[in-house]
Amino acid sequence: MLYVTKGALEACKADKHRIKIVCPDIWIHYVVSGKGYYNDTLLTAGKAFIVYKNDLCEYYPHKNDPWTYVWVRFSGSDDENLLKRCSMPTKSGVFDFDYVEGLTALAPVVFSAVEKRAQNLSFNEAVAKMILSLNVKKIAEISPSRDEAWVIKAKEYIAANYHTRLTVEQIAGALHIDRQYLRNLFVKYTGMSTKQYLDFYRMKRAVELLCITQNDVNVIAASVGYSDSLAFSKAFKKHYGVSPTKYRNKL
Repeated sequence: MLYVTKGALEACKADKHRIKIVCPDIWIHYVVSGKGYYNDTLLTAGKAFIVYKNDLCEYYPHKNDPWTYVWVRFSGSDDENLLKRCSMPTKSGVFDFDYVEGLTALAPVVFSAVEKRAQNLSFNEAVAKMILSLNVKKIAEISPSRDEAWVIKAKEYIAANYHTRLTVEQIAGALHIDRQYLRNLFVKYTGMSTKQYLDFYRMKRAVELLCITQNDVNVIAASVGYSDSLAFSKAFKKHYGVSPTKYRNKL
């Protein structure tokens, strides 16, 4: 039986000390925002690392963009080969995952329940199966078409640079592709223009920051690429129907 013993959504501070430890159990960290290092490998949102029992690991946040991650501790024995069946690496290392937003929302609720049912191994086994069976990116996925690959590259560029004063022209220029052509591809594969997707991504990150930090709205605005907090608030209200402050108060 493999079961969850503990977990949390943690927003690390830039000065958090390095953790270097021989793991007593199986540990997984899912990076949901920011950056950090696992065994000197830089990880960003959508990346995760697993450390198997008795393996040495070292990890710490990036100084300028410290990561937020969901960490989970598993105990017991994997008699059902659950890790293998869920496409987890067979040894300690890094892997990709697709469910950043879902995991961010799910973690506080699930781990609170685990803590309250610490002695209920059947419940905590079910939680382990639920977390591990979430959509891990498969290495053998069908390769995207050439057109779709441009959209994927553009999305990756946006994810890495949304916090700057990024423009559609800069995105197209970085990919050495015509702006209008890129727009047409975005509409085809996402239903949004390049600009709409950029705005959508910034708003999504803004919501995450409102949920997991106590930063002022002007700080969050700057963190998602807005130099003017008023312009950010207007854009946020247009997107979600309420101001950032009211959205946070509802939470």
